[in-house]
Amino acid sequence: MIISVTGRHLEVSDEVKTYLAKKLEAFSKYSSKIVEARVIIDFNRGIHRVEIVVAADHSKYYGDSDDADIRGAIDKAIKKMDAQLRNHKERIKHKHKKIKCGPVSVEETDEKIDEIIDEDYLE
Repeated sequence: MIISVTGRHLEVSDEVKTYLAKKLEAFSKYSSKIVEARVIIDFNRGIHRVEIVVAADHSKYYGDSDDADIRGAIDKAIKKMDAQLRNHKERIKHKHKKIKCGPVSVEETDEKIDEIIDEDYLE
């Protein structure tokens, strides 16, 4: 996964970059097809704004958050992204769920056919 971190009106430290990388690597449990993660950290009037865009499975997922603490803003944005990716994985899992059918005997099949087809209809 390619992670790009951009800071607006502040210099992003290596400590914050490693913290972000550790948090974003946890998304691999939802999809092995995560290609890129772009993080934009903005600092304006004492508030940190974090925007995260993740490209995976031919889709883009977006999460943002505001907080006075940079780690708090990152955690809130990660939590939003986590929910989106989890919902996507559940949707895919339920979509591809196979219907389980047990073996059916010939007698049961004949009885059901007789119930469906009315004998008066055949005469």
